[in-house]
Amino acid sequence: MKPINITFLFGNGFDKALGLHTGYDDFLYGSREVQDVKGYIESPGKYVYKRADVCRRPDSGSLGLTSLIETIKAHVQNEIYKWHSVSMRFKSVFGVGEPHAEGAYTQVLRMKSGGGDWSNAELAFGKIKYSEIFEQFLSPDPAKNVEFVKRAYRAFYGDFTSKLKDHIAGENLRFDVSAADGDAFSFSKEFVRRIATFHHHLPHGHKKLVQEVIYGRGAAVINFITFNYTDTLEQLIHPYMDKPIVFGENKTEFKIGKLLHPHGSLIRGDVVFGVDNTGQIDDPLLKQVSESSGVLVKPRPDDNLGYDAEAAAMSLLDESDIVVLYGVSFGASDCRWWKKLADWHTQDGKYLVFCPYVQISNISRGPEALRMVREDCIRSLFQYDGVQATPMAPMDDDTAKRILILDIPYRSDELDAACDYFSLSVIGEQVIARCREQELPSFGDARLRRLKSR
Repeated sequence: MKPINITFLFGNGFDKALGLHTGYDDFLYGSREVQDVKGYIESPGKYVYKRADVCRRPDSGSLGLTSLIETIKAHVQNEIYKWHSVSMRFKSVFGVGEPHAEGAYTQVLRMKSGGGDWSNAELAFGKIKYSEIFEQFLSPDPAKNVEFVKRAYRAFYGDFTSKLKDHIAGENLRFDVSAADGDAFSFSKEFVRRIATFHHHLPHGHKKLVQEVIYGRGAAVINFITFNYTDTLEQLIHPYMDKPIVFGENKTEFKIGKLLHPHGSLIRGDVVFGVDNTGQIDDPLLKQVSESSGVLVKPRPDDNLGYDAEAAAMSLLDESDIVVLYGVSFGASDCRWWKKLADWHTQDGKYLVFCPYVQISNISRGPEALRMVREDCIRSLFQYDGVQATPMAPMDDDTAKRILILDIPYRSDELDAACDYFSLSVIGEQVIARCREQELPSFGDARLRRLKSR
């Protein structure tokens, strides 16, 4: 019998649960742990490409790109704070920041970890009035303007992503399982055990259902899709790659399958950042530039470039029988992914599992609390048509029954342990402490070479 395919989709909440400061406000103003990596706002802009540090203006004059980067940066900061203010008012159980995603119950929910949702920052990029920034340099000839804006924006984007990689690499360095020496394997074992037995956190009826689905096959393949740039997940599962693991009363054999980074990774050196589609770009001039050159929009699969990371991840979702979502924001800047999951879930035998990460110390618990959190999770995911948020279509009973949510603790003293479904905070705290004691070298040297050799 074919093994069941279980895919875990992790967002930034995964790294934040480990204790890494990878929220966008951490990046803007610097890590609280890595003092030598300045925040983006505080660091001077610098054109990172090896070309003359000028941009040819449409009027044949020249413009210093460093000063232009600083100008755009100021607008980015302003727009991000506008969106962050909205986000705090309309926060949902998974950190969705758009007002249309707000549910009545989510007003009393708080994400356990702060730091801001990257989707808000990406959407803020699309809200900037680039034409106003470049107005004094524009020409009556539209063709000249397009080329100028493309070059200027790419200079800014290169500066932004270069510093983003610096920040994430600094945070990634704080988590090195090998620093735990003899305990490294035990951390991996605990994480993999929690992953393989995720269904133990489901309410009793759903737990029994998923056990029948998984154990009925006798074997399961666990795959991972992560939107994070770090290698934290690689470190935790590395000892179990291609190594069968047996869990459960029925001695079901689990095996680690694929691990994909559709948004790029530090190991590969690529960082995917931007809006989902040109409809999320307000400025008409930048939208025109994006439609012709793809700037600001996250790349689609492209045979000419050999880019297939997203296609591989989408294909993996197609092959999955169960998808477990943890630490994702369901923001509009990734709406193609949420539309994909919604379409996938309409197929018979496909189960979608939400892992809420909430603090509920001041609200009632029990079935009613779980019902309302479940409704907000469903609304967050199923609102997208692939381009933007739309009113959610009615869902038939069979489809609704295949949406599961991990249980919420009944007592406040159980909150941390019960919501930390995969022991991430416990593992992260201990690993980070060991790394701090050993003062590990920078991310870019021997450790990076070792990662690439895996």
